[in-house]
Amino acid sequence: MIFEFVMKIFNYIIFHLMDIIMVVGICWGIGWIILFVRKRIKKIKERIKDEGDKEEM
Repeated sequence: MIFEFVMKIFNYIIFHLMDIIMVVGICWGIGWIILFVRKRIKKIKERIKDEGDKEEM
């Protein structure tokens, strides 16, 4: 009886642990993508700025 109860709790934790890991993983992934995109935009802006400076010269 106690063993079954422990197994139920264990299964519940594992089942929800997968959900938690999935949610955390998705949030982390989105954060990483935003960071990456911001870096890319910064580089592109700097490149446009450099092009503008070259045209002025």
